[in-house]
Amino acid sequence: MFTLASQFNISYSANVTNNDMNCVDFYSTVFLWPSTQTDALCNDASNTFNFVNNPLNNQGYIKTAIALTSVYLYGNKFNTANADYFSTFMALTGWS
Repeated sequence: MFTLASQFNISYSANVTNNDMNCVDFYSTVFLWPSTQTDALCNDASNTFNFVNNPLNNQGYIKTAIALTSVYLYGNKFNTANADYFSTFMALTGWS
């Protein structure tokens, strides 16, 4: 999972740097998600799904990359172990 998340982190960083994208642009262009969900994810007060850059130890956008990868791979399984990423994602997007 960490390898996939690391590649996702690199992809977001490359798109933001090279294509002048932001969080909303990335979700709507790459994932083709509707604006209601992209706005909610990018305005996430918990800083889990809004691609906050953490330059410490070259982490970049790894928190969001790990959270999205975890939600995709595991869904609601292991929700407590993965810091409630699934619950947070579902609450923000309203998807079921």
